[in-house]
Amino acid sequence: MTSLVDFSRIKETSDGDVEFEQELIGMYLEDAEGHVADIMRNSGSGDLAAVKSTAHTLKGASANIGAVGMQEAALAVEKAANAGDHALLQDQVVQIQQVFTSTNEEFNDYLKTL
Repeated sequence: MTSLVDFSRIKETSDGDVEFEQELIGMYLEDAEGHVADIMRNSGSGDLAAVKSTAHTLKGASANIGAVGMQEAALAVEKAANAGDHALLQDQVVQIQQVFTSTNEEFNDYLKTL
């Protein structure tokens, strides 16, 4: 399986500070979980502007920490919301939930090695 996380990015950001790395990962996972929940809620209510905005924020945060799988999934959600394609958006919402679960597991497995 291909990694959903580019761990060199988080190592570069933390500059070798393991405690800072742990803190960054924890904050990211907490924020990402909230963003995914917001995307689910707003897509269900049809608020495409909110979905697009949240997905855009999640895409940037994911890029900053090296969560490339989440970055790609958030981009797909953002594009579907921007296009107003409700059927595609629902598919992408399911996908981003799955990618978040796997990304969360990957980060937590990595944290155990620190």
